[in-house]
Amino acid sequence: MNRQLPNMNDDLIERIKERVKVHLGNNLGVENKQSVAHRWEHILRVERNALQIASNYEGVNLEALQIASILHDVDQPYDKKKEHARASAILARKFLSEEGAKEELTELVSKIIE
Repeated sequence: MNRQLPNMNDDLIERIKERVKVHLGNNLGVENKQSVAHRWEHILRVERNALQIASNYEGVNLEALQIASILHDVDQPYDKKKEHARASAILARKFLSEEGAKEELTELVSKIIE
C-alpha cells in the first residue's frame, strides 16, 4: 500500500536537503567528492526505504520520518564517536531551528534520530 505524503512541508524538506548537501561538502572537503556523493546516495536510500516501510502503517508522522532519515547521519562522517546518533540529533535540532521548523517537529525528528 503506497499512501501519499499528506501535509508535507516540501519547502522545509528541500531546504534541509540543501543544508545537508552543503554540510557534507564543507566537512568532507572538495578533494573527497566521491565520499560526498556516496554519503548523499546513502541518505537518499534511507529516506526512500523509511518512507516505503512507513507507508504500510497508519499514524506515522511521515514529515518527521522523512526529515529524520535525511539528517540521521549528518554528523557521522566527521565525528567517529559511538554516540554519533546523538551528535546528529543535536545538529538536526540546529538545522531545523534555523530553518524555522516548529518545535514539536524538531523534537520528534531529534527523538527519531536518537
